[in-house]
Amino acid sequence: MTALIGLVAVVVGGTDAFLLAYAGDADEVALEDVIADFRSEASPDSSDSPRPASPSDATDAPFGSPSAVPSPTANATEAPTGSPTMAPTPRPSASPTNTGLRRPVPGVYVYATEGGESVSLPGGSREYPSETFGVVRHLDGCGWTMERKILEQHEEKSTYCSMGSQLLQSRYETTIEFFGAREKEILVCDPPVIQGDLEAPSGSTRTGSCDGETVHSEGTATFHELTTLTIGGQEVRAMHVTIEGVSSGEATGTSRMELWAHAETGLPLKLIRWSESKTNRFGAGVTYTESVTFTLTSLSPQG
Repeated sequence: MTALIGLVAVVVGGTDAFLLAYAGDADEVALEDVIADFRSEASPDSSDSPRPASPSDATDAPFGSPSAVPSPTANATEAPTGSPTMAPTPRPSASPTNTGLRRPVPGVYVYATEGGESVSLPGGSREYPSETFGVVRHLDGCGWTMERKILEQHEEKSTYCSMGSQLLQSRYETTIEFFGAREKEILVCDPPVIQGDLEAPSGSTRTGSCDGETVHSEGTATFHELTTLTIGGQEVRAMHVTIEGVSSGEATGTSRMELWAHAETGLPLKLIRWSESKTNRFGAGVTYTESVTFTLTSLSPQG
Protein backbone atom coordinates (compact mmCIF):
# COMPACT_ATOMS: atom_id res chain seq x y z
CA MET A 1 0.00 0.00 0.00
CA THR A 2 2.11 2.98 1.08
CA ALA A 3 5.64 2.97 -0.02
CA LEU A 4 6.53 6.37 1.25
CA ILE A 5 4.64 6.13 4.45
CA GLY A 6 7.72 4.79 6.07
CA LEU A 7 10.21 7.42 6.67
CA VAL A 8 7.80 10.10 6.45
CA ALA A 9 6.35 9.91 9.54
CA VAL A 10 9.49 9.41 9.95
CA VAL A 11 9.87 10.47 6.92
CA VAL A 12 6.89 11.98 5.53
CA GLY A 13 3.47 10.57 6.10
CA GLY A 14 3.06 9.87 2.46
CA THR A 15 0.14 7.94 1.03
CA ASP A 16 1.56 6.33 -2.01
CA ALA A 17 0.01 3.10 -1.03
CA PHE A 18 -3.27 4.47 -2.15
CA LEU A 19 -2.26 5.35 -5.66
CA LEU A 20 -5.71 4.73 -6.97
CA ALA A 21 -8.19 7.11 -8.53
CA TYR A 22 -9.68 8.48 -5.35
CA ALA A 23 -10.87 11.71 -6.92
CA GLY A 24 -13.78 13.53 -5.44
CA ASP A 25 -14.45 12.92 -1.75
CA ALA A 26 -12.79 15.48 0.52
CA ASP A 27 -14.98 15.88 3.61
CA GLU A 28 -13.63 18.16 6.31
CA VAL A 29 -13.40 16.97 9.91
CA ALA A 30 -15.32 19.06 12.46
CA LEU A 31 -13.35 20.17 15.53
CA GLU A 32 -16.30 19.53 17.85
CA ASP A 33 -16.52 15.95 16.61
CA VAL A 34 -12.81 15.36 17.19
CA ILE A 35 -13.09 16.76 20.73
CA ALA A 36 -16.16 14.62 21.43
CA ASP A 37 -14.35 11.50 20.20
CA PHE A 38 -11.32 12.30 22.33
CA ARG A 39 -13.43 12.75 25.45
CA SER A 40 -15.36 9.54 24.87
CA GLU A 41 -12.40 7.30 24.14
CA ALA A 42 -10.11 5.75 26.71
CA SER A 43 -6.35 5.78 26.16
CA PRO A 44 -5.30 3.21 23.53
CA ASP A 45 -4.44 -0.22 24.86
CA SER A 46 -0.73 -0.89 24.58
CA SER A 47 -1.44 -4.23 22.87
CA ASP A 48 -3.09 -2.36 19.99
CA SER A 49 -0.43 0.35 19.74
CA PRO A 50 2.75 -1.16 21.14
CA ARG A 51 5.03 0.89 23.30
CA PRO A 52 8.05 2.08 21.32
CA ALA A 53 11.20 0.13 21.93
CA SER A 54 14.09 1.94 23.57
CA PRO A 55 17.41 2.34 21.77
CA SER A 56 18.95 -0.26 24.09
CA ASP A 57 16.66 -2.89 22.56
CA ALA A 58 18.38 -2.57 19.19
CA THR A 59 21.15 -5.01 18.26
CA ASP A 60 22.32 -2.86 15.34
CA ALA A 61 22.95 0.87 15.32
CA PRO A 62 19.46 2.45 15.07
CA PHE A 63 18.38 5.53 13.20
CA GLY A 64 19.45 7.42 16.28
CA SER A 65 23.05 6.22 16.30
CA PRO A 66 24.95 9.34 15.24
CA SER A 67 27.35 9.15 12.34
CA ALA A 68 30.32 11.46 12.12
CA VAL A 69 29.54 15.11 11.51
CA PRO A 70 30.03 15.57 7.74
CA SER A 71 33.08 17.49 6.63
CA PRO A 72 32.28 20.80 4.94
CA THR A 73 34.56 19.75 2.07
CA ALA A 74 33.24 16.23 1.51
CA ASN A 75 29.91 14.51 0.98
CA ALA A 76 28.58 12.68 4.02
CA THR A 77 28.74 8.90 3.75
CA GLU A 78 27.33 6.24 6.02
CA ALA A 79 29.92 4.38 8.07
CA PRO A 80 30.35 0.69 7.15
CA THR A 81 28.58 -1.87 9.29
CA GLY A 82 30.48 -2.42 12.47
CA SER A 83 32.37 0.88 12.29
CA PRO A 84 32.43 2.92 15.50
CA THR A 85 29.98 5.80 15.71
CA MET A 86 30.50 9.20 17.24
CA ALA A 87 29.01 9.69 20.68
CA PRO A 88 26.65 12.67 20.65
CA THR A 89 27.95 15.86 22.23
CA PRO A 90 25.69 18.57 23.69
CA ARG A 91 24.89 21.42 21.36
CA PRO A 92 26.02 24.83 22.54
CA SER A 93 22.45 26.05 22.14
CA ALA A 94 20.99 23.29 24.33
CA SER A 95 19.91 24.33 27.80
CA PRO A 96 22.29 23.00 30.47
CA THR A 97 19.32 22.56 32.78
CA ASN A 98 17.44 20.26 30.39
CA THR A 99 16.41 17.08 32.21
CA GLY A 100 14.99 15.24 29.22
CA LEU A 101 11.85 15.15 27.16
CA ARG A 102 8.45 14.50 28.68
CA ARG A 103 5.27 13.49 26.86
CA PRO A 104 3.01 16.25 25.51
CA VAL A 105 -0.27 16.98 27.26
CA PRO A 106 -3.10 14.79 25.88
CA GLY A 107 -5.79 16.57 23.91
CA VAL A 108 -6.76 17.97 20.53
CA TYR A 109 -4.27 20.31 18.88
CA VAL A 110 -5.18 22.60 15.98
CA TYR A 111 -2.84 22.99 13.00
CA ALA A 112 -3.03 25.65 10.31
CA THR A 113 -2.78 23.61 7.11
CA GLU A 114 -1.84 24.44 3.55
CA GLY A 115 -1.50 22.01 0.65
CA GLY A 116 -3.08 18.86 -0.70
CA GLU A 117 -2.57 15.62 -2.59
CA SER A 118 -3.15 14.34 -6.11
CA VAL A 119 -2.90 11.35 -8.40
CA SER A 120 -2.17 11.53 -12.12
CA LEU A 121 -5.71 10.67 -13.15
CA PRO A 122 -8.60 12.90 -14.28
CA GLY A 123 -10.05 14.71 -11.28
CA GLY A 124 -7.53 13.04 -8.96
CA SER A 125 -6.60 16.00 -6.77
CA ARG A 126 -7.92 17.51 -3.57
CA GLU A 127 -6.94 20.35 -1.26
CA TYR A 128 -6.66 19.92 2.48
CA PRO A 129 -8.76 22.12 4.82
CA SER A 130 -7.16 25.27 6.24
CA GLU A 131 -7.33 23.68 9.72
CA THR A 132 -6.63 20.07 10.64
CA PHE A 133 -6.29 18.39 14.02
CA GLY A 134 -3.77 16.29 15.90
CA VAL A 135 -4.99 14.16 18.80
CA VAL A 136 -2.43 13.19 21.47
CA ARG A 137 -3.02 10.20 23.74
CA HIS A 138 -0.66 8.63 26.26
CA LEU A 139 0.54 5.03 26.24
CA ASP A 140 2.50 3.31 29.01
CA GLY A 141 5.89 4.61 30.03
CA CYS A 142 7.41 7.09 27.56
CA GLY A 143 4.88 6.25 24.83
CA TRP A 144 2.27 8.46 23.19
CA THR A 145 0.40 8.69 19.91
CA MET A 146 -0.43 11.54 17.55
CA GLU A 147 -3.49 10.89 15.39
CA ARG A 148 -3.68 13.46 12.62
CA LYS A 149 -7.19 14.16 11.31
CA ILE A 150 -6.73 15.64 7.83
CA LEU A 151 -9.98 14.63 6.10
CA GLU A 152 -12.72 12.14 6.83
CA GLN A 153 -11.00 10.17 4.04
CA HIS A 154 -7.43 10.65 5.28
CA GLU A 155 -6.12 9.94 8.78
CA GLU A 156 -2.63 9.20 10.09
CA LYS A 157 -1.34 7.88 13.38
CA SER A 158 2.23 7.93 14.71
CA THR A 159 3.52 6.14 17.81
CA TYR A 160 6.27 7.98 19.67
CA CYS A 161 8.40 7.77 22.78
CA SER A 162 9.75 10.95 24.43
CA MET A 163 12.72 9.65 26.39
CA GLY A 164 15.89 11.36 27.55
CA SER A 165 17.11 13.72 24.85
CA GLN A 166 15.37 11.83 22.03
CA LEU A 167 12.03 11.69 20.25
CA LEU A 168 11.65 8.12 18.95
CA GLN A 169 9.11 6.79 16.47
CA SER A 170 8.34 3.10 16.18
CA ARG A 171 5.12 2.90 14.16
CA TYR A 172 3.21 4.79 11.49
CA GLU A 173 -0.32 4.12 10.23
CA THR A 174 -2.35 5.64 7.44
CA THR A 175 -6.03 5.05 6.74
CA ILE A 176 -7.62 6.38 3.55
CA GLU A 177 -11.13 5.95 2.20
CA PHE A 178 -12.17 6.63 -1.38
CA PHE A 179 -15.32 5.65 -3.29
CA GLY A 180 -16.44 3.80 -0.16
CA ALA A 181 -13.31 1.62 -0.04
CA ARG A 182 -11.23 1.96 3.11
CA GLU A 183 -7.61 0.82 3.25
CA LYS A 184 -5.07 0.83 6.06
CA GLU A 185 -1.29 0.60 5.95
CA ILE A 186 0.99 0.02 8.95
CA LEU A 187 4.75 0.52 8.93
CA VAL A 188 6.94 -0.60 11.82
CA CYS A 189 10.35 0.89 12.52
CA ASP A 190 12.53 -1.63 14.36
CA PRO A 191 14.77 -0.29 15.78
CA PRO A 192 12.85 2.95 16.22
CA VAL A 193 13.89 6.00 14.27
CA ILE A 194 14.80 9.30 15.89
CA GLN A 195 12.93 12.43 14.88
CA GLY A 196 14.50 14.72 17.41
CA ASP A 197 17.59 14.76 19.64
CA LEU A 198 18.55 17.59 21.97
CA GLU A 199 22.15 16.39 22.07
CA ALA A 200 22.82 15.53 18.42
CA PRO A 201 25.57 17.74 16.95
CA SER A 202 24.31 20.15 14.31
CA GLY A 203 25.00 18.62 10.90
CA SER A 204 25.11 15.04 12.18
CA THR A 205 23.10 12.41 10.31
CA ARG A 206 21.26 9.18 11.01
CA THR A 207 19.92 6.49 8.72
CA GLY A 208 17.04 4.11 9.35
CA SER A 209 14.19 2.16 7.84
CA CYS A 210 10.56 1.14 8.31
CA ASP A 211 8.69 -1.83 6.83
CA GLY A 212 5.13 -2.73 5.89
CA GLU A 213 3.64 -5.77 4.22
CA THR A 214 4.52 -4.65 0.71
CA VAL A 215 6.80 -1.63 1.13
CA HIS A 216 10.22 -0.74 2.49
CA SER A 217 11.27 2.82 3.30
CA GLU A 218 14.75 4.10 4.03
CA GLY A 219 15.75 7.59 5.06
CA THR A 220 18.56 9.85 6.14
CA ALA A 221 17.94 12.47 8.80
CA THR A 222 20.07 15.59 9.20
CA PHE A 223 19.89 17.41 12.52
CA HIS A 224 20.12 21.19 12.80
CA GLU A 225 20.69 23.68 15.59
CA LEU A 226 17.93 24.15 18.13
CA THR A 227 15.80 27.10 17.12
CA THR A 228 12.81 29.14 18.29
CA LEU A 229 9.35 29.31 16.72
CA THR A 230 6.44 31.58 17.63
CA ILE A 231 3.36 29.46 18.38
CA GLY A 232 0.18 31.30 19.36
CA GLY A 233 2.21 34.36 20.30
CA GLN A 234 4.56 32.32 22.50
CA GLU A 235 8.27 31.77 21.84
CA VAL A 236 8.93 28.03 21.82
CA ARG A 237 12.26 26.20 21.64
CA ALA A 238 12.30 23.55 18.91
CA MET A 239 14.37 20.63 17.67
CA HIS A 240 14.85 20.84 13.90
CA VAL A 241 15.43 17.89 11.54
CA THR A 242 15.27 17.26 7.79
CA ILE A 243 14.63 13.73 6.51
CA GLU A 244 15.09 12.52 2.93
CA GLY A 245 13.40 9.21 2.11
CA VAL A 246 13.39 6.56 -0.62
CA SER A 247 10.77 3.82 -0.93
CA SER A 248 10.71 0.48 -2.71
CA GLY A 249 8.27 -2.38 -3.15
CA GLU A 250 4.82 -2.07 -4.71
CA ALA A 251 5.45 1.66 -5.14
CA THR A 252 8.73 3.49 -5.65
CA GLY A 253 9.41 7.11 -4.87
CA THR A 254 11.12 9.82 -2.87
CA SER A 255 10.08 12.05 0.00
CA ARG A 256 11.28 14.96 2.08
CA MET A 257 10.15 16.08 5.53
CA GLU A 258 11.23 19.06 7.59
CA LEU A 259 10.11 18.88 11.21
CA TRP A 260 10.28 21.31 14.12
CA ALA A 261 9.40 19.47 17.36
CA HIS A 262 8.92 20.96 20.83
CA ALA A 263 12.24 20.73 22.68
CA GLU A 264 10.44 19.82 25.92
CA THR A 265 7.92 17.23 24.70
CA GLY A 266 8.56 16.29 21.05
CA LEU A 267 5.15 17.61 20.00
CA PRO A 268 5.25 18.59 16.29
CA LEU A 269 5.20 22.38 16.07
CA LYS A 270 5.64 22.66 12.31
CA LEU A 271 5.88 20.03 9.59
CA ILE A 272 6.62 20.57 5.91
CA ARG A 273 6.45 17.43 3.79
CA TRP A 274 6.58 16.47 0.16
CA SER A 275 6.37 13.05 -1.44
CA GLU A 276 6.06 11.58 -4.92
CA SER A 277 5.75 7.94 -5.82
CA LYS A 278 4.77 5.76 -8.75
CA THR A 279 3.01 2.45 -9.08
CA ASN A 280 1.21 0.46 -11.75
CA ARG A 281 -2.57 0.28 -11.68
CA PHE A 282 -4.80 -1.19 -14.39
CA GLY A 283 -1.80 -1.62 -16.69
CA ALA A 284 -0.72 2.00 -16.46
CA GLY A 285 1.67 4.01 -14.32
CA VAL A 286 0.09 6.26 -11.69
CA THR A 287 1.92 9.00 -9.80
CA TYR A 288 0.91 10.21 -6.36
CA THR A 289 2.10 13.60 -5.05
CA GLU A 290 1.57 15.32 -1.72
CA SER A 291 2.78 18.76 -0.65
CA VAL A 292 1.62 20.13 2.70
CA THR A 293 2.59 22.33 5.63
CA PHE A 294 1.16 21.91 9.15
CA THR A 295 1.75 24.67 11.74
CA LEU A 296 0.54 24.40 15.33
CA THR A 297 -1.68 27.33 16.35
CA SER A 298 -1.46 26.92 20.14
CA LEU A 299 0.43 24.86 22.71
CA SER A 300 -2.81 24.51 24.69
CA PRO A 301 -4.84 21.47 23.59
CA GLN A 302 -8.61 21.40 23.48
CA GLY A 303 -10.71 18.66 24.97
